[in-house]
Amino acid sequence: MYWRPLFPNPTSMLSVFTLIMSLGMMAVSITKKHLHTYQKAEYTREKMKRNLSLDLIGLLLTMAAFVMNTPDEIRQAITD
Repeated sequence: MYWRPLFPNPTSMLSVFTLIMSLGMMAVSITKKHLHTYQKAEYTREKMKRNLSLDLIGLLLTMAAFVMNTPDEIRQAITD
């Protein structure tokens, strides 16, 4: 029978927490930037939504490309 620890590895918990916090800060800062220009009536709500979604998708794709292009040892350390 395989023994499982009661609590998961603290390193993986810390990396997941850091990833979630960085994604949250990224979303808040991008939203704040686009909301500021929307409130100054420089463009419409549809343009704000489009620009916001394009920025968020672009940054997520950049992060995914980084993880996919890392060497196997580093990727294994990230996913463990």
